[in-house]
Amino acid sequence: MEQRFKEASAHDKANTRIRRALNHYRLRDYDPERTLEAVYALLREQSEREGQVLERLRKSTLDAETQPLDASALTGLTERIFTLAHIEQLCVEYRLRFLPAALFQPGIPQSALAEVERLERRHDVVFSNFMIAAPAGMFDLKLKDRDPVLFAQIDAERYVYLHQWGGDLTLWRKIWAWPLRSLGHTVAFFASLAFLISFVALPDALLMGPFDAHSWGIRAVFFFYLMFAFSGLAALYGFSRLKNFSTALWNSPYTD
Repeated sequence: MEQRFKEASAHDKANTRIRRALNHYRLRDYDPERTLEAVYALLREQSEREGQVLERLRKSTLDAETQPLDASALTGLTERIFTLAHIEQLCVEYRLRFLPAALFQPGIPQSALAEVERLERRHDVVFSNFMIAAPAGMFDLKLKDRDPVLFAQIDAERYVYLHQWGGDLTLWRKIWAWPLRSLGHTVAFFASLAFLISFVALPDALLMGPFDAHSWGIRAVFFFYLMFAFSGLAALYGFSRLKNFSTALWNSPYTD
């Protein structure tokens, strides 16, 4: 047993000497200029790939031909893939537009290009037909805040989430956009507001006279009066500003 232990110890020492010698040879052959050149080559290659991504982004238009992607190349992107119905729900809730990247005015940031390049290189896939979900003011719309989300089209009904920049889509924006989702949401919002004012906010002393037993009749009349007033103001504002509901605008290339 003691003999085996001595042999193992001698073997470990020999391995240590060999590794030290190899490290010495490697350090002696180290060339800083060659290493820097290799780093520059990698950076140039990445910059070229990001330039190709930017070129494809600029070519993403409404009439661009869809190039379906191989399903086997998307196995690692399952958590990022969403249907058109999912994206529509997001746009309606936050009052966003879902339009081709070529219509996006502010330009694509470097972080988005780097993320797309990283995903393409990692999963061996080339994305095309890029789409962006963002507020209408950020697009170059025909005739016609800031949280863009970049997608790439997989097929007619599926898109892969690539990158999001700017501030997060806040709860406040979701609340603000809730009455604008559809006609039903607008009516429900005005009805709730009129109910709160008529039956909750106003005290009985303000509505009842000295001979009134209760104020429910007056509150009901005031409720319908407020509904008519809110409806008139909404119609006036909507027609004057050419506004429409989010369900009709989420993928429209035209102004409100």
